Amino acid sequence: PGTKVKVHFKGWSSRWDSWIERDDETSLQPLFARTDDWRRLKVGDVCEMRSENPAKPLWYEAHVADVAGDRVQVRTIAQSQPSRWLEASSEQICRPGTHLRHLRRGQATGQAPE
Repeated sequence: PGTKVKVHFKGWSSRWDSWIERDDETSLQPLFARTDDWRRLKVGDVCEMRSENPAKPLWYEAHVADVAGDRVQVRTIAQSQPSRWLEASSEQICRPGTHLRHLRRGQATGQAPE
């Protein structure tokens, strides 16, 4: 076995995958060492949802409409995409601001419907 491990970043294409030395403690960190567990989603939480078009995946501002165990129903704010039930760990959803710049500044464009 080699001394490197392949790291894949959820929500990003494989072109961003990296091979890192197994003993590189500055690059390899325990899970949630530098970020919170944002995937503990609840109804009304804002997220980003990827379109289902594999040829040109687009990201949309979305919110969690329902939760059932480890699955969440996600709807786009503008309702431009159909709502979908996804695993909370799915690469089809990302933390707000991952791909959509306006969400990095906390400027959500819409409110989740009541």
